[in-house]
Amino acid sequence: MTCSVCGGPQRHRTARRCQACYRKEMTERNRRDAPTRMRERNPMRLQDNRAKMAATLKRIRHSPPFRGGNGRPIPEPQRLLADALGWVVEYALPTKAGNRNGIYPNHYKLDIANLERRICIEVDGWSHCAIERRNQDAKKMEFLEARGWIVLRFTNQEVLTDVERCADVARRVRP
Repeated sequence: MTCSVCGGPQRHRTARRCQACYRKEMTERNRRDAPTRMRERNPMRLQDNRAKMAATLKRIRHSPPFRGGNGRPIPEPQRLLADALGWVVEYALPTKAGNRNGIYPNHYKLDIANLERRICIEVDGWSHCAIERRNQDAKKMEFLEARGWIVLRFTNQEVLTDVERCADVARRVRP
């Protein structure tokens, strides 16, 4: 018997397609349907479950681990690089887009910025490895570069390993 999809040999008489075609089809179907299925089956979408979880977390006095940024103390790599350069930290740049169409937020927060030279430095932690976060970062870079900003990106590890090299790279940039 031959596969109805690729024309290759089949191992089982009852199947219409070979194992490779079946796996490919199932992978594509899972990639398409899994996010919806996970959202629908997520127990935290039910108010009762969220209330139970909140009560349990309060009872055990759980508090999330400390994270920096967005009104919290500046992360160590960002602080080290800002101190080495003497530039503005956590500068909120208005987008003047309002919330029209949800294209851009009301402002972008720049980790470190030199306002006169229009140079922005983003110091990225592990959260910037996620695909959604990379897309947000790309959108932010596109917005800034379209308005004449130069955007430099360093990882936390790069800054912690050699802060002076990172600072030298930033100082040498010519707008």
